[in-house]
Amino acid sequence: MTSPSFPSARSSRRSVGFPRWLRSRRWRALVLLVALACSLTATSSGQTAGPAYLVKDIAPAVGSYSLRVKELTSAGSNVFFSLDDGITGDELWRSDGTAAGTQRVANINPDEYGSNVQRMVGADGRVFFTAVTRFDNDQLFVSDGTAAGTHALTEFYSSAFDSHAYFHSEFVSIGGQLFFTADDGVHGLQLWRSDGTVAGTTMLTQAPYSEPYALTVSNGMLFFGLWNGFVGELWKLNPATGALTRVYSQIFVNSMLDVDGTLFIVADDLLTGHYDNLELWKSDGTEAGTTLIKDINGTSESSFGEVFDLARINNTVYFAADDGVNGIELWKSDGTAAGTVMVRNIDANTTSSQPANFAVVGNQLVFTADDGVSGRELWKSNGTVAGTVVVKNIHGNGAAFPADINGQPGDVARALLKGVLYFVADDGAHGAELWKTDGTATGTVLVKDFEVGATDGGITEMLVHQGRLYFNANSGLWRTDGTEQGLALIKGRTTHSAWSNPTTIQPVGERAFFVADNGVDGRELWRSDGTEADTKLIKKLFIDEPYFPWTLDVATVNQTLFFASPTSYSHNALWKSDGTEAGTTLVKDISPASTSGLIRNLTEMNGTLFFSAISANLGDGLWKSDGTAAGTVLIKDLMPSQNFEQVMQMEKIDGKLLLNVANNAWKSQLWVSDGTTAGTVMVKDFTLPNSSYGIRTIFPFNGAALFTLSTTGPGEELWKTDGTAAGTVRLKEIYPGSSHRRFWHAVRVNQHMYFTVEHGQRGAQVAELWRTDGTEDGTMMIKQLGTFQHVSPVYQLAELNGALLLVVRDREHGIELWRSDGTAAGTQLLKDIHSGPASSYVELGQKVNGNILLMADDGVRGYELWKTDGTVTGTRLVQDFAPGIDSGAPSSLGVAGSRIFLSADDGQHGRELWALPTSAIGPQFSTYIPLTNN
Repeated sequence: MTSPSFPSARSSRRSVGFPRWLRSRRWRALVLLVALACSLTATSSGQTAGPAYLVKDIAPAVGSYSLRVKELTSAGSNVFFSLDDGITGDELWRSDGTAAGTQRVANINPDEYGSNVQRMVGADGRVFFTAVTRFDNDQLFVSDGTAAGTHALTEFYSSAFDSHAYFHSEFVSIGGQLFFTADDGVHGLQLWRSDGTVAGTTMLTQAPYSEPYALTVSNGMLFFGLWNGFVGELWKLNPATGALTRVYSQIFVNSMLDVDGTLFIVADDLLTGHYDNLELWKSDGTEAGTTLIKDINGTSESSFGEVFDLARINNTVYFAADDGVNGIELWKSDGTAAGTVMVRNIDANTTSSQPANFAVVGNQLVFTADDGVSGRELWKSNGTVAGTVVVKNIHGNGAAFPADINGQPGDVARALLKGVLYFVADDGAHGAELWKTDGTATGTVLVKDFEVGATDGGITEMLVHQGRLYFNANSGLWRTDGTEQGLALIKGRTTHSAWSNPTTIQPVGERAFFVADNGVDGRELWRSDGTEADTKLIKKLFIDEPYFPWTLDVATVNQTLFFASPTSYSHNALWKSDGTEAGTTLVKDISPASTSGLIRNLTEMNGTLFFSAISANLGDGLWKSDGTAAGTVLIKDLMPSQNFEQVMQMEKIDGKLLLNVANNAWKSQLWVSDGTTAGTVMVKDFTLPNSSYGIRTIFPFNGAALFTLSTTGPGEELWKTDGTAAGTVRLKEIYPGSSHRRFWHAVRVNQHMYFTVEHGQRGAQVAELWRTDGTEDGTMMIKQLGTFQHVSPVYQLAELNGALLLVVRDREHGIELWRSDGTAAGTQLLKDIHSGPASSYVELGQKVNGNILLMADDGVRGYELWKTDGTVTGTRLVQDFAPGIDSGAPSSLGVAGSRIFLSADDGQHGRELWALPTSAIGPQFSTYIPLTNN
């Protein structure tokens, strides 16, 4: 083909006839800027520039999604809340009361489940809350309303095998600081405080069984109940000095209310031997001033029921109590025994009216109660018998406020705006909807029927902020200023595409096999060669069964995909597929008459499929298959007549299989197999009597293997094996005598195995990078990567071009990408993708053309696809799938032929199958910069 000729710049201008004004350098620059802006606009309105493309929208259906709003909290000029929009899951949002000013603050956990934002409290223009991160359990966060200003403050630890870290629901702010109760996984429930910085988030109490609760502010002091393991106590904290003082012992605090520096306390003095004999107390913050106001019941029975409220009007406290005669009725107290009296016996029968859901409107108490005739309705009281009356019988033929599942008064969402109480009630015709009252019958009216008919509106939370009432509903987030014109929907239901959510992307030749759901057939097996035409459902394996999993145990053998497909929650069978419907067949059901057959550990070796399987009459035996039913045979039952043995791990070393075998009788054994019965033998038995310790993880290395062994003495040890008993020896005892030593991530780089070691007591541990050449002398520490209290600072290791890549967390940079050349000086941060202390949450993926694909969040584009060649300049964004701070959250990467397949969400099609050519990832790709980054 003849190469095209390009005219000179001068002849080009003449040929198109540029006007004289455009020949000016200034005007040409302006036109170039306009063209660039247009290009940017075009790019931002559609798919972001990049090499990846949507292969097929497998689940194209579009549906409406009801928003789930909760945790409404005010801070500064904004309302913060948790919202699940059906795309990013439960995340932190904020609103200034307008639709345009309502947006997600941060995508803390970039998957479809979100970060489960809870326990939100405003303090000094910021919000504190707990959230689940991509790598950790619940952590404490702070946010100023921007993505950059949203970051974690704690690194609490929790796992299925260690102490469980968690936060109590008690969060209180004083003077811009947060006080809360939490268990860091080490010290049990203790009192903590935070000034919004990592360094300023500290534990205040450190005593066994302290368990602070009922945090209440009074006269500038923080009061709380404390359980020391034997008796309850009342304590106080001076926030200014940090001084802790025990106020009163031998008291079990239930709840407290501040009345101008005097605490009214519902508590049990424990003298009856029960922990539920609750009576009314008061305290001025001293031991002498902490006294019982009145024993209302007069017996060993509690004066307070399971559900009760405390509310104050001036210096009078209202509450619901049981005197042992009239049942649970409305009471009041001025802090004296004589002034603690029943207001009215609303239900004159022997049953209780159970006043609840207290709210103060002017100088009156508004509440719900059941008089035994009309059901639970809206009442009010001015503190007198005559002034305690029903406001309005809202329902007429039943209860306007239903009970909870235990028969107790249900909690009613309510808030006071401009002297008017807004609440949720059911009139029997419109369902549970938004009402308001000024304390009169005529002023008690339905505000709006958000769900037409008897369907509930779904209102569960209310918040008053800067003269407006904010509340949630099934239809979204609403606000009102109390007028009909001021009632407005801020953010309504979202409309978005369904998603097929491709997982288990497995290469078979030039095609990728994967599991997806098209919205009609359920999760089934699919294939794709990277074109829309060849992206097809292979075969519908289950018509009525809901058991097909999100991921599969798979292996490719001779261009055939083998997979363990479930037939029930505890049973699966061996299948194979060549990518066609006819070629997708059952190979063998190992235990057809049993409901507990389980196939796992599918591994290809020398053109044969090996796997472990639990069958009806055997434990977890070693099997092999040539793809036929007759050729699918048991090689050996590894622990005959033993209790539920399992092959925990299967690895290939030098043409043999190495197996980690254990059972629920504490046996732990290392086995080796050449694929024959005679060649399948136990290498070494590491069983300790009455001990659950044993082999944890096997790492293939230079034709042999390293493995970690957990023992009763010095913690975990590093061993090596060549598959023989004589060649199975301890490599090196690292830190002899340490009882808390664990080996984690390991990867081979050239002729060395790099691994991490953690040692020390929980709460004061050290993480180190080590390497070994397989000898004791060649096993050495490279660098200490950091000290930590609970969560290890090392998340991943990977080899790239003869160097080691690491994902490491430190306090200056968060969770970021590191690199090591095998020396201490050469082990350092490679790139702070999300600059500052916030984390990019790097996750390393596939190696392609001298690069590693990775997922990261730079704080601007969300969690997207990146790549690195091990250099700073070569670590860059590949593609921003979702616009703005939204996350494409790429996952399930797999390379098949000349294409990289992955699952991603572009914000338009849902999570679907994408692909990009492998040629786009390489040295030549380092010059590619998406236009949106310029």
